[in-house]
Amino acid sequence: MRFVIMLALALVAHACRTEAGLPAPVVVAPEREPVAQEDAGWIDLLAAGEGAWAATSFGGEGATSFNREGLLLEAGTPLTGVSWRGAELPTSDYELQVVATRLAGSDFFCGLTFPVNDSWLTLVLGGWGGSLTGLSSLNGLDASENGTASYVNYEAGRPYSARVRVDGTRLRTWLDGEPLHDIDTLRRAPSLRVEVLASRPLGLASYDTRAHISSLRLRPLVPVWSTDFNGGAAGACLEYSDSSAWKLDRDGDQAWLELAGASKYTPPFRSPHSIALVRDLVLDDFTFTVRALQTGREYGHRDLCLILAWRDPAHYAYVHLASQPDDHAHNLFLVDGAARRRLGVVGTRGVEWGTDVWHDLRLEKEGARVRVLFDGAVALEVDTGTALAPGRVGLGSFDDTGRFSAWRIYAANPHAGPTAAAFD
Repeated sequence: MRFVIMLALALVAHACRTEAGLPAPVVVAPEREPVAQEDAGWIDLLAAGEGAWAATSFGGEGATSFNREGLLLEAGTPLTGVSWRGAELPTSDYELQVVATRLAGSDFFCGLTFPVNDSWLTLVLGGWGGSLTGLSSLNGLDASENGTASYVNYEAGRPYSARVRVDGTRLRTWLDGEPLHDIDTLRRAPSLRVEVLASRPLGLASYDTRAHISSLRLRPLVPVWSTDFNGGAAGACLEYSDSSAWKLDRDGDQAWLELAGASKYTPPFRSPHSIALVRDLVLDDFTFTVRALQTGREYGHRDLCLILAWRDPAHYAYVHLASQPDDHAHNLFLVDGAARRRLGVVGTRGVEWGTDVWHDLRLEKEGARVRVLFDGAVALEVDTGTALAPGRVGLGSFDDTGRFSAWRIYAANPHAGPTAAAFD
């Protein structure tokens, strides 16, 4: 019971900074494995013991046993493993770390099967004769065929630490702190080999090999800032170009921030009029997610905007999500001491806002790369060539109306502290 309570508490999102302290940053890390906050927020899954795990029925499996030192997998013919039967686990925005040792045998000593959104993958350590390390499967191809294979001379008796991180549709792995994989799962669809389907939703296995798992732990990726727009404190987290155009509202359990009308704000250069910026937070690389509902009439430039790299009203970038793309719509734009200019190519498709439909938006900024997902599909992807400057983030519209709810911001190195007034 104690383990279930710990897991439930760890999955609760942190509140807006005006409602609670800024939590420790643990997400959207650099390419190398992060070392800061190494022990923060981890949940020991092996500590749950046999009450949360079941021996996997592969057929021909060897014995499994839990003790204070972890999990022992005896060699099977060919597979031995355990599958998670405990509390529900996250399927996105989380990371796993496993420490595994080959005791005897010459094939994989760790097959870690884990969820990736609505599918699964297996990270294989030491397969195909003892050295292959890779992911099975991607686009229907296993680790020996899909380009994820690398070869490691695994030493018997030595523990190896592997790490998996699922950030939305992005999957990254490390071995002993060194990067292995960086996969866009929208382009390379995850799946499982039929032999390990029984390992779902989370499983550990070995193949014709005696193995020891000394650690398996999970950490939900915690937002550095979030709000569900419940109550007046949520609105106070933001700074507005014209606060009279915005209001908090709700319907039952769902609350939102609504851009209800035209803003009276006039920007110094041609750019969005209605902006709500997060206070006291400056970001370099980050991911944010928000639910959005467009409430305006249908026309080509019907829009909502996502603000990033804000330094002042004359220097920032914004994503314009619109029904139809052209030189001035549905793109990443830069305001740099002049009227906004387009940074990406003009595409052929915009987004379908619909009527009274909530959509899931995800903005990812890493270096010079900016990507936006609309209901899980890529809506925009732009490489700016040079990384955008660190800055504040926000929401808004060029001159339309809409609603925003369930806003989460993830960043490895946020700069928290008072920010200068944006619209004085």
